[in-house]
Amino acid sequence: MIVKPIEIANDKATGEVYILVHFWANQRRFNARPDKPDLINDFIMQLRPTGEVATEFDAEGRPIAWKTVDRDVLAEAKANVRAFIKRAVASNYRGDMRDPRRARDQNDTRNLLPKLANLKNAVLEETP
Repeated sequence: MIVKPIEIANDKATGEVYILVHFWANQRRFNARPDKPDLINDFIMQLRPTGEVATEFDAEGRPIAWKTVDRDVLAEAKANVRAFIKRAVASNYRGDMRDPRRARDQNDTRNLLPKLANLKNAVLEETP
């Protein structure tokens, strides 16, 4: 499946990352009609720039100390899209599945959009 993220923004209603993605069944269909995807979907992703990991444990294995680490939000976004592809292929999704009520902007209080910028308009080949 050919995947092309078209828009990366902030979802105004939730403050989460919004990604609009176009999908083609294969490279031949993409080459023939790059302006006519087989499937369009928008994603609201609850991505976080950092996370907590346990660094020390008590005698019973319970965490007692934590450390903040950076998260790979680009890898997490790609994983979300891959999970959707599996569902889309299994259920034969087609057409435009966008929610037209979604309002977007570039208000990015967690500074995630720059970390995802390389994803926009990248043509990716993903296997379901």
